[in-house]
Amino acid sequence: MTPAGQSVEQRFGNAEASDGGLLFQGHVNGPLHIHHTRTVQRVIPFSRNEDVVDRDAFDALDRLLPSATPADYQSAALWGLGGSGKTQIALEYAYRRSRDPACSVLWVHADNETTFTQDYKAIAKRLGLAGSMDGPELLTAVRERSRRQPR
Repeated sequence: MTPAGQSVEQRFGNAEASDGGLLFQGHVNGPLHIHHTRTVQRVIPFSRNEDVVDRDAFDALDRLLPSATPADYQSAALWGLGGSGKTQIALEYAYRRSRDPACSVLWVHADNETTFTQDYKAIAKRLGLAGSMDGPELLTAVRERSRRQPR
């Protein structure tokens, strides 16, 4: 791949056209400006709960996980008793963060190893990785591909 701002010569030739079409052969010379845009991924498996109650937890998460700089990767874990609202907090926070055009939100069900692996395989597929990976190889590949995404 050519670094941004590097001049490149692109050769075109042997183009043919019929029925009054134009024929072009030659060279095109000039600077090639490549601007990488980060492919933002959003995998949120549930609809947004419009009735969610605004909680102090959102403010705490915003303090703990400020908007990332391009080199930052951040994560958080919520824990508590069943029925205490962990999923709703995480879901609302995911939707709020997904408004940031530079923020990827990837939801992974970690109920058990099977759901965890299934979700990681789905993320791998979205990132263009081979679907045959498992275990640590899958986790490493997803992590590395996510980190290498152009920003």
